[in-house]
Amino acid sequence: MNGATVVTRYLGDERRTGLRDRSTHPVKVYHETADKYYAGRTSNTSPYGALLVVQRSMPIASGDHLSVAIARTSQDVVMGHDEMIASEVVRVTPIDPFTQAVAVRFAESVANSDHAPEVGMAPQAA
Repeated sequence: MNGATVVTRYLGDERRTGLRDRSTHPVKVYHETADKYYAGRTSNTSPYGALLVVQRSMPIASGDHLSVAIARTSQDVVMGHDEMIASEVVRVTPIDPFTQAVAVRFAESVANSDHAPEVGMAPQAA
């Protein structure tokens, strides 16, 4: 990712009610509209969504549907499409011409699913 950093600033109280995992993890993203897979990293994650830093060849837009796999190690990223988490893009911030920060909301909370981690808050690849 060449050291790309996403900084989120909040004014006032934190609006989110759940805990966030601010560690970075490799991520694999399938963009349904473009019918392409992209690599990236998490910036922060919760059981309900994540902020992803994605390198892509085509822009991702708010409202797009993605399938996301978030892993603890790079070996866990390569997985079948049926094991990925359905998500909707809620916000996009350009970082450079080929990198975007993409905020996604998971279709279902991963807190009680097969994708939930044993430790921490980040969804884990199966």
